[in-house]
Amino acid sequence: FVQIQQIPVYLRWAQWLCTLKYALNLLLVAEFHEKNYVNDMILDQADVNRDDVSFYIGMLVVLAIVFRTGAAIALVITSKPSH
Repeated sequence: FVQIQQIPVYLRWAQWLCTLKYALNLLLVAEFHEKNYVNDMILDQADVNRDDVSFYIGMLVVLAIVFRTGAAIALVITSKPSH
């Protein structure tokens, strides 16, 4: 696992387009939901906030819609018959 601080600044924006980021954040929240020192340390190190569960789910839905719509548009454009 590579922390975001280790990625070059000009590539960090790509994390917001990655569905894996939000899915892993949800898994971390589900696994370490109990409040104690160790769980808090793990979530802090992974930069995950327990209160952002709805944001993570929302982003997964939004990205799924955007990527599928983009793929459908690309298919329609590339499948037009040429004369």
